[in-house]
Amino acid sequence: MNRRLLTIAMILCFGAAAYAVERFPPPDLPAGYQKPVVPNLPPRSEAMQWLDAALLAGAICLSAWLSIRLRSRAGLIVLTAACVAYFGFYRKGCVCPVGSVQNVAAALADPTYAVPAAVALFFCLPLILTLLFGRTFCGAVCPLGAIQELVLVRPIKVPAWLEHSLGLLPWVYLILAALLAATDVTFIICQYDPFVAFFRRSGNNLMMIVSFCWLAISLFVSRGYCRFFCPYGALLRIFSRISWKRVAITPSICVKCRLCADACPYGAIRPPDDAKLSDLVLARRRLIAMIVLLPMLVFAGAWACSLLREPLARLNGIVELSEQIRREDAGLASVRTAASEIYRASGRSVSDLHAQARAIRGKFTARFSIASMPVELRLEVLAGGLAGLVFGLKLAQMSVRRRREDWAPDPARCFSCGRCFKYCPVLPDGKVQELLE
Repeated sequence: MNRRLLTIAMILCFGAAAYAVERFPPPDLPAGYQKPVVPNLPPRSEAMQWLDAALLAGAICLSAWLSIRLRSRAGLIVLTAACVAYFGFYRKGCVCPVGSVQNVAAALADPTYAVPAAVALFFCLPLILTLLFGRTFCGAVCPLGAIQELVLVRPIKVPAWLEHSLGLLPWVYLILAALLAATDVTFIICQYDPFVAFFRRSGNNLMMIVSFCWLAISLFVSRGYCRFFCPYGALLRIFSRISWKRVAITPSICVKCRLCADACPYGAIRPPDDAKLSDLVLARRRLIAMIVLLPMLVFAGAWACSLLREPLARLNGIVELSEQIRREDAGLASVRTAASEIYRASGRSVSDLHAQARAIRGKFTARFSIASMPVELRLEVLAGGLAGLVFGLKLAQMSVRRRREDWAPDPARCFSCGRCFKYCPVLPDGKVQELLE
């Protein structure tokens, strides 16, 4: 009797499960529809995540030892190839410190968002070690920079005015990525990573084309992504300026042969500057003018970004789908899209979709209280003001002049690649070797 009851109960359970499946059948997809390929990686065990963090710290310390202590370009090349193989092709570019910027921004905006310890380490370790040894992470460890270093064939010099102008893009990208992550719109850095499709050997056709285009550019423009787009590199520039130790061109005295400047493909070697007193006075006046102009630039940036609230929100798929269905219901859309057809066929409520879209738009406004007074802060306005501040500080920095007697690397722009080592004719003991050796 008990066995018969158990059999009946099992039949009822399986029947209920089958009914639940048939209750929400798959939608009738349009003819020719292809399911998108999602190149996401399976979750990695916690032990392996800690191993990745340990390898990252060890690789950065080894890069610092090879570049600062041994001054070995050959050793840095071997380490570069090893980091491309492991962090690039084996780990498929994930987790990377560049993308972890978004996780940190999302956690700062939403206290309920949990950042894994390994991701937090990947964000913090390069910054901490940059404070100690300069941009040794960029030199040989970062897979994005390392692959560009290995494929460089014939570097071309970028004009100084273009270098300074494009140098603002990483800050704009950083601010935009942090804003979109904090408002739960999208993780734009991961979505448009220029080399992730190459490392994973998968992805949509557009990203594969982007990857190979960047690799083609890297044949001639040295580390173009690192210099002109990398948002994490913008943070490393600040930390490297106050680093404890950093790469030096010559082990002792500088003989002003300028061979290092000719060897550097990044334009990171600053020439001597014997500025006269009149030049310093003029530079000081320009600096004062830039400081006066700074509040207006902040206001202009905040106003310009305030106009982008709706376009930025629509980068989220839910908001875009909500707007599309709203246009279709109002008769403003001539045809229905595949995404809207699939959503309608799923049986889910359109009002719920609109509610989710409103919630995402609401995240663009931060609400808190100061001394029991409610305060609302529009995040896109804050981001625009910050972008204006960065632009103004860049202009102020270009107005500063200091006397320099030797050729020296700019700590913010030097990638610790070691290319200039073998060109310097000065030996560690202070003797000068033959230039043609």
